[in-house]
This record gives sequence, structure tokens and C-alpha cells, in this order.
Amino acid sequence: MVTWSEVRTWSASHLSTEVTALGNARDTLKGIGDELDAMVTPAGWTGDAATAAGTRRGEIGTAAQSIVYEVALVRAAVDEAEDSVRTIEEKVEAVAELATSREVTVGDDGSVTDSRTPPTDLATAEELDAYTRERQEAVDVVARAITEVLLLADSADTTLADVLDSAHGDQLDSGHTDLTDASAAGHRDGQITWPRPPDGDEQAQADWWEDLTPAQRQEILDDHPDLVGNRDGIPASARDEANRNQLGAEREDAEEALAAARASGDGGAIEDAQAALDSITQVEETIAQDDRYLMLLDTESGERVRAAVAHGDVDTADHVSVFTPGFTTTVDGSLASYDSRMASLKAVTEAELDRYGHHDQTVATVSWLGYDAPQWDETLTGNSVALSGAAQRGGEDLAGFYTGINASRVDDPHLTALGHSYGSTTQGYALKQEGTGVDDAVFMSSPGISTGDLDDFHVPSDGLYYLENDEDLIADLGRFGPDPTGIDGLTHLSTYEGQTGYGEHRDGTTGHSSVFDDGSMAQHNTGLVVAGLEEHIVSERAHEFWTDPVEWPW
Repeated sequence: MVTWSEVRTWSASHLSTEVTALGNARDTLKGIGDELDAMVTPAGWTGDAATAAGTRRGEIGTAAQSIVYEVALVRAAVDEAEDSVRTIEEKVEAVAELATSREVTVGDDGSVTDSRTPPTDLATAEELDAYTRERQEAVDVVARAITEVLLLADSADTTLADVLDSAHGDQLDSGHTDLTDASAAGHRDGQITWPRPPDGDEQAQADWWEDLTPAQRQEILDDHPDLVGNRDGIPASARDEANRNQLGAEREDAEEALAAARASGDGGAIEDAQAALDSITQVEETIAQDDRYLMLLDTESGERVRAAVAHGDVDTADHVSVFTPGFTTTVDGSLASYDSRMASLKAVTEAELDRYGHHDQTVATVSWLGYDAPQWDETLTGNSVALSGAAQRGGEDLAGFYTGINASRVDDPHLTALGHSYGSTTQGYALKQEGTGVDDAVFMSSPGISTGDLDDFHVPSDGLYYLENDEDLIADLGRFGPDPTGIDGLTHLSTYEGQTGYGEHRDGTTGHSSVFDDGSMAQHNTGLVVAGLEEHIVSERAHEFWTDPVEWPW
């Protein structure tokens, strides 16, 4: 933190001189840009040399944009700092006047001492005590004023330092096509008056967000939503607002990409661009429903659009579940269905809480489509459903998502992980990470949960459940670890037709993909786990589809 002796020497006029000099440099560079724009390849000049000259001219133009951006960025930041320092100068003068009026002395280190000579006519202990309290109050008032100035000065100093440290032309995105545009971008980014997000873990992100003022948070959500929409550790409500603010621009980008693909005539590019646009449409339609939160919208990190939608307030819910689906999952083809299933699970969970007297407890369910789930056309690639690579990569991101939910809240919710099929394998890799905060995990219809040793999971040992239908070929393959049906320590949730603990009938389910069917025993038991009412589950182990373990050739 800056010191009082340093702050007393600050001068806004020095910064004003720098603002002027940086502005002149920016304008000079923009003038050079006009000359670059006027340079064209001479008519009739062709061949390798002409091509190289054109390429080099383009490289120089791009480099010039980066330099102009940096200069404009620094100029705007210094201009903002000038205003802050001018305010600090005024407050330093106000402290001096306050110290004089209160008859106290401020040292070079900011310490405050009473400079008034004590009166000699204090006749009683009460009078002396009253005088002492009055003088201590005078010292405290000035000390508080100094602390306020130092906090303001430290904020200004840190903010300017952050901008200067980040002044790299490679921050300039490719959407800026000339020096004027680059200058405007630098001016905009340099006016940021809040600290940049840290490079640390989910808790560091949560602490950064918590330390911002309400005005700073709103500025980020309005003007820089890309910084927080997908940042684990940020509250769900903030992520939702940021991602909704991004949706319009994402749709425009997707529409432009589709138009370009169609113009190229490339069938594969057209298919991918259409899927991306359809994904944006699916997200828009899903979050148009009541009580939805868009916690993830990522159009850049993977081969396909990624998204996560919550039903219910993840920031306040007593019980939160995160569902991870598996093979063939896509946002455009699967989000609506999974959101509907999670809405039904939420209703079932709330009904069970009410039934057992927990009327004031709330529930949020999340459909997490935040990884590139394997597809049929990827069977012979590194993202194949026969390999664990997609699950391991997805597991890293999923672990961060879990951890971010807990980090973003003052109180930890009861957090349940739900994973189906290949998604259960992804979930398994995620739960090997420390600090996720997951309290219970339900593996469903799993070709393997990534291990046969439950001690590998950082989840309470009594919070691991397995749910499998009869006649489920996939769940008995044991591709990614032993068949979970035979792993000791897993609590098995019944999927058979029968009676609940309170005597109501529930349907049985069979096959691979019916575990969320409405009115089923599988759905009933899953809702009880999400509600934290494990003592009421109906437990029964599924029958093996294969009588002998599958022998894999690799």
C-alpha cells in the first residue's frame, strides 16, 4: 500500500503533461497509419516479390494497430488516474485543514498525535476522562480521514499499474480493421477503473468479485460481460446477466460465420456453422423459461458450443445438483431435453422435501453441457467414446464448475453430482480433484466411473451412489474401470417397479436412457439423494447384462 508521505507528493499536473504527450504520440501514429493505407501495390507488379510486399505491408499495419492500441490505452488510463489524483490532492488538503482545526499533528508516516496542551484546571477524574475522550475522538477523526485517502490512493495506484502491466497490443481483438478503431478500443479499455481478474483458482475469482464495488460489478456486466460469464467462482446470477448480455453478439457472430460458410460452399463448414447458430437459438429458447440462469455460454473453447443452464437460484438454494450427460450430447440437440428432465427432477426433489417436513428448503438443478461430449463421427479420433480423453478433459472443467459454486457462496449448499453414461465417467474424473465441495454423487448407467477404488474420489464415503437399469448393455461394459455394479462401497439405488418408503407406487425402468423417466423409481431415488434424504431411498442392485467381464483388446 502507498504511504502518507508518498501521497502528499502526488501531483495531478505531472500526469496532465503525460496525457498530452501520449495524445500527441497517438495522433502521430494514426497519421502514419493514413500513409500506410495509401500505399498500394503498383499496377502491373505481380509475382513472389509483389506478394511478399503486400504481406509485409499488412504485417506492418497490424503491428501499427497494436502500438496505437497500447498508446491509447495508456493515455486513457493516465487520464483517469489524473482525475483520481486531483481528488486525492484535495482530500490531502482537507486532512491538513481538519488536523489544524482539531489541534492534532499528522506525521510523515500518517500517524496522528494530539498537539493541544492539556488544560490545568481539570478538577475531577470525570473532567479528565471527558477531556481525554474528546481528544482521542479528535485523533480518531483525522486518522479515519487519512485511512480513507490512503485507500483511495492505493486503489488508483493499483488500477493504473494493472492497466500499464496489461498494455499489450496482443489484447486487441481481430475485429478492429484500422488505426482509428484500434485507438478507440484502447481508449475504452484504458478507462477501466477496477482491478483485472486474477490468475488464481475459483476462490481467488470469488474474492476478486466480492472486493469490487456494486458500481464496478455493474460496469463489468454491462461493458465486459465476457470477463465473468464463464468464470468459475462468480455468482450464478452475475454469470447469467453477463451471458445474457453476450447472447446478441454471439448470435451475430454465428450468423456471419454461417453466411461465410455458405459463400465458401464447404459442406462441413456449413454444417458446423449451422449447428453453432442452432445452439444459440436453443440457449435463447431454454433461458426464456421462468427461473433459468445461463451459467455458461462458450462458443470458442471447443469444437462445439458449450452451455450450462440452471433451473432455480444456485446462489441461494439449499440443495444444488449438477447433471453431466454423455455420448452424442450437443447444445443444439440435447439442451432442451435435459433442461426438461432437470425441471422434473427439481419438482420431485421439492415434493420429497415437503413430504418430510422441510418446507423452507429450496432446490436448483443444473444441466452442464460444458465439454465436448464424444459424437458418432468422432469414433476414430482422439475424442472417441471408446477413449477416456474427452472425459478427462471435461472432468477438469467440471471440477472447476463444482468448486466455483461453493466458492461463490458464503454458505456451502448441499451439492450433488449426477452423471449419466459417458458423463458419469467425466464426473468420475472430476471428483478425483480435491476441493470440489461435492457432498453426494450419483453415477448412472455407467461404462466405468474411471476407477475401481472409491478412495480416489474426494467425496464423503457414504455419499457415493450407483443407479443402473436392467437390460443396459452399456452399463455392463466396464470400459473405464470395473463394472460399477460390482464395486464395493457404492450404495445402489433401485430402478425396479415398487413402493416408496411412504407406500406410493413407482414404475420400473429398463435400458440405458430412461433413468429420469417421470414417475419412475429411478427418478424418485435420485430426487431423495439431491434432497439429502438418503435414509428414505429404496436400494436394490441391478442384474448383470453380461455374466462375464468384457475383455477389451486395448
